Amino acid sequence: SLFDVCNEFGVDNDSLPGEFIAYIEQGFEESTRTDTAMFPYACAVIRAEKCVRDHIDPMQYAGRLLTDGDDAGCLLTDGDDTGRILGVYMICMIAWCRYNHIVTKFTEYECRITEDIMRGLADCISSPHILSVRAVSTALRDMALAEYFDDTAGHWDLIADRCRAELPDRKKQPYIRKILSILPIRFSIVDRLQEVIKKEIGEEVIKAFDKSYEEGRAEECVDSFVECALAHRWAFDEEIHKAMREVQILVLESKGTAEEVKIRLQQIYRQVSVLPDPAAEDIANGSPAIGS
Repeated sequence: SLFDVCNEFGVDNDSLPGEFIAYIEQGFEESTRTDTAMFPYACAVIRAEKCVRDHIDPMQYAGRLLTDGDDAGCLLTDGDDTGRILGVYMICMIAWCRYNHIVTKFTEYECRITEDIMRGLADCISSPHILSVRAVSTALRDMALAEYFDDTAGHWDLIADRCRAELPDRKKQPYIRKILSILPIRFSIVDRLQEVIKKEIGEEVIKAFDKSYEEGRAEECVDSFVECALAHRWAFDEEIHKAMREVQILVLESKGTAEEVKIRLQQIYRQVSVLPDPAAEDIANGSPAIGS
């Protein structure tokens, strides 16, 4: 069990909040159902616990794992990416606590997202190891929800470039799409991605948005709205604002909507609200959009 694994490595389970334990248990159960011998969430807790004991910032340590990829005694097993995957799941754990407002001894340190961390995450997108791609898709989503990133930050362009290169890979596609769904809606990102999205998954994202909207599935509707926006389905004028308002109404009227969906809706509203005049940008409203 999760407690057995953590106890073996000296983690004081009684010191952790109940919500955090439930989150880690869920991740642990998911890892035991896969074909791998990986227990990423348990390993992340164990390593973060050791960092705290050694007075080391867990996020900084995770960043070193992303760049150096080495962690002696790591339980993960995925070839050359073992340490890197551990670093990614440490970031997942810390970011999840932040956007859920859960205080643990691992999250008391100030979070600093460095260029090295972003390059390490981008390298995971390009990794031949699917487990690395799956892990980074979760980490980037959790980090976005935790507001670790500014919408205008330059590192989004790096992430978008890697997504553009990897989206045609069918094995990676579900995880690349997860990353696409949290990218900021801005012209430089659309300019990088609209053609590959149209070519590889254009009709699929249109159907996903239309169906989720019709069936009132808020989370899927929000995610597919972003994919459609990045594919330039709507002109960046009143047309995209109208589509955004319809999604807002759907989310607000849905019962039991998850907090992360509400956070994403707020982020999307913020991004769409500040879109500049398209006539002043490289992407004109007259450019062909999917489904038009």
